[in-house]
Amino acid sequence: MASVSVSINGRKYQIGCEPGEEQHILDLALALDGKIESLRGAHGEMGDLRLIVMAAIMTADEGFEARRRLGFLEHEVERLQKRGAADEQRQEASDAELARAIGGAAKQIADLARRINAED
Repeated sequence: MASVSVSINGRKYQIGCEPGEEQHILDLALALDGKIESLRGAHGEMGDLRLIVMAAIMTADEGFEARRRLGFLEHEVERLQKRGAADEQRQEASDAELARAIGGAAKQIADLARRINAED
């Protein structure tokens, strides 16, 4: 197991992770530290635990919002796929009807051509 040293709210933490995930852990810690700094800037000095809890709640809220939006987008993709399938079926039916009409017209033209040739 790999580990990485991160700094959150001015304190160093050693975090265990899978090999190759070190940069991801560093990025997550940097994002959390940024939220804490933003809260400190907006609300002034407050206790470390309160800052960390508020940052964690903000992060959880972002996760919930992202899942909600993902659910909406998945539903929209499904709706559009169904609509596309229905459009495709209508197009196939229209193509078949057009092919029948062209076939009928071709038969009428051939019959007319035979009659004209027979009169000559």
